[in-house]
Amino acid sequence: MTFEESRRALYQAPLADFVKERTRLADELRAAGDKKAGAKLRQQPRPSVSAWATNALYWHARDLFDAMLAAAATLRKGDLSATAAHREALASLRQRATVMLTDAGHSATSATLHKVATNLAAISARGDFFPDAPGEITTDREPPGFGTVA
Repeated sequence: MTFEESRRALYQAPLADFVKERTRLADELRAAGDKKAGAKLRQQPRPSVSAWATNALYWHARDLFDAMLAAAATLRKGDLSATAAHREALASLRQRATVMLTDAGHSATSATLHKVATNLAAISARGDFFPDAPGEITTDREPPGFGTVA
């Protein structure tokens, strides 16, 4: 397994198992002879609960996530006909986040869901996960604003 494959697997793991999974995957890389990649993987930060939920949506509700991104791309071009589709995708993703959080033993509080919604809005506004790889954010995004447009 490469570093990138290990990192992707890490950010798909349940949040409760993150540290254990990070150690296991890093040890696998080291055992395969890539000590540098193993050390680098050990440095990967544990995501916040809301960042983890956002990642989980990317990995496990991809159809809805892709629908959100497609509608957002249309909106970024100035075509407001996608407004309802974007809003609908965000609402569906929020519902899925509630289920995912609850199923994983986390509280789906309004504060956590608001952070997930803000993450999704920021990803929509940019059209990508920058500076992270898709499905691998570790911290919550700032709400999109005028700075995003520039």
